[in-house]
Amino acid sequence: MDSTRVPLCSPFAANISYAPRVRTRLAPTPSGFVHEGNLVNFLVIARLAATFDAAVALRIDDIDQARVRDAYIDDVFRVLTWLEIPWTDGPRSTADMAQWTQHQRLDRYQRAREELWMTGLAYHCTCSRTQWNAFTGDSCPGECRQGNHAFQVGRTATRLHLDGIPDPIIWRRDDLPAYHLTSIVDDCDGRIDLVVRGEDLASSTDVQRRISHLLPGNTFHQAHVLHHPLVTSEGRKLSKSAGAQASPLTLSHELRATVSDVAATYSASAQADLLRSREC
Repeated sequence: MDSTRVPLCSPFAANISYAPRVRTRLAPTPSGFVHEGNLVNFLVIARLAATFDAAVALRIDDIDQARVRDAYIDDVFRVLTWLEIPWTDGPRSTADMAQWTQHQRLDRYQRAREELWMTGLAYHCTCSRTQWNAFTGDSCPGECRQGNHAFQVGRTATRLHLDGIPDPIIWRRDDLPAYHLTSIVDDCDGRIDLVVRGEDLASSTDVQRRISHLLPGNTFHQAHVLHHPLVTSEGRKLSKSAGAQASPLTLSHELRATVSDVAATYSASAQADLLRSREC
């Protein structure tokens, strides 16, 4: 990564503690209360950061305001304090979110969208999720790529044509940037070169790397990404999408011991993977 590059962002550019060392991040989405899977992920990141003397940034992915609640953001800070996980950059409380919200960066995401449009691979799609789910090809189930549709809020989404996989959404029907776009823009602008996430996001990582290659100056594809196993309960993954945590966790000594043991196992494997990659 080019350590001389100045990120094209605000407030990140003004608040990042620059250092010529590994940078990783905590990136919870406050669409529900923190669950046990989050605890393990936070601890794996903290352990790796301590091992490799990495700087840790906190980024709260709050672009989807319809699902975000202050109570969920409060819970992130409650849990990080309980776990005693330090971070160098990012909000320190829910009150700081006015400065750190992703909605402050909509112009930045829009510039990235325009850059992807210039590749000739982006198009506005009117096809529904049902149509896409029933479709077995890798391009649009309709004729949107040839239709030159104008973007209409509530009717079209902007997709990017990538050979071999269903075309990912980069801009949503509600006129907000999609996860794939915000994630790689924020990681690049935050100078993140180590990403630690659950193995359920492995396919997302592949998509994001391909998008990153198409964005001028974006460095996400150069980052090292580690995927750890998912924490499960009674055969199902623990995640907000699975409805795993409807109320705040009771933070007990027993819970801390349990998630610490799991995180120790996962981080040992991740550490070995990272060391092997550095030897190459």
